Amino acid sequence: MRTDRFERIMETSFKPFLADLGFSFAPLAVNGRQYRASFIARAHTLIISFEVGSECLDIMLVNNDDSGLAAIDNHERTPRLQDLNIRYMGKVSEKEKVLGKSSTSYFRPDDPTERLMIKCARDLRLVLPRYLRSHS
Repeated sequence: MRTDRFERIMETSFKPFLADLGFSFAPLAVNGRQYRASFIARAHTLIISFEVGSECLDIMLVNNDDSGLAAIDNHERTPRLQDLNIRYMGKVSEKEKVLGKSSTSYFRPDDPTERLMIKCARDLRLVLPRYLRSHS
């Protein structure tokens, strides 16, 4: 994946709904093969990182009041998208899923990694608001 494609996915598939939830898009960080996007809100920072070559995509929600790195290992304090899906996806209606899918249908992914990122954006759109409501 190229940097411009990663940034485009962040801008088109993540940024719009995250802005509605009060998150702002920090400048994209590129360190060698690792891309990292951070979306910052008052209480949380959503970090999306991807490493080219290992095809490792990680999405985690960090509490801004956690000063130590130990919280990253605690999936209760720093849930990953997979954790949020387990907790909340069962509460999402089929109608919401269809609407979520249509929200990113205009983006045409070039490869399996981009398809995965789009799926993650759809899932996050469905589960993150539920998490934020229950942890506000």
